[in-house]
Amino acid sequence: MRAPKIRDAEYVKNLTEQIIGKKILLSLTEGAKDAHDIFLIAGPTIEGKLKKMGGKKLGELCMYGLADDVVSSGTPKFIRRTPLSSVLEKPLPIASQTARQLLEKIVQAVIISVAIDIIRQPLYQKEKEN
Repeated sequence: MRAPKIRDAEYVKNLTEQIIGKKILLSLTEGAKDAHDIFLIAGPTIEGKLKKMGGKKLGELCMYGLADDVVSSGTPKFIRRTPLSSVLEKPLPIASQTARQLLEKIVQAVIISVAIDIIRQPLYQKEKEN
């Protein structure tokens, strides 16, 4: 197994598939329309797995969130386009949460944004070809 690099799109894609599950992701490609739909279907699974992770791992996964000004990133095989701002609740309830809870929320948003990119991959690839 290769060591993951920060911002490695393939790594975070594979991790998202492990956390959500390939069968659930496949079902999402057929019915989910946005981040809210994905949260309703996969949210409990994601939350359960994040609760088992250590703070260091959660912090590392936060690095995979995209900013609004990133037009496209990733690799030729997996294109990333969904920024965290399109997934995170606004405003983020910082005062009412512990640091651990905030990390979990951010990582959950990262996982959901990657799931959106997985779902939209055929569209991204088609756009890239044109």
